[in-house]
Amino acid sequence: MGRKYRYILHWDFMSVEDYDIIETLVNSFSELTFIWNRYPSAQGDGVHVWATIPTRNPATPGNQTTGFYSEVNLELLEVESRI
Repeated sequence: MGRKYRYILHWDFMSVEDYDIIETLVNSFSELTFIWNRYPSAQGDGVHVWATIPTRNPATPGNQTTGFYSEVNLELLEVESRI
């Protein structure tokens, strides 16, 4: 039985431009390196993760190119087990 950490990052208001960048990384279907000093397990060289965007809800009215923001969750699951 293995143990992997899952990190959930949440934005209340993410612009279309920022979402497109994250979506491109997620859709590359490759391992990503997650580094964030807030999590001791992700400090230093970081950890290899798989990324998914399980939810994206409109936070503001508008069209997809101007003045549109979304509430977004980004989930990162470690590739390697910690055991």
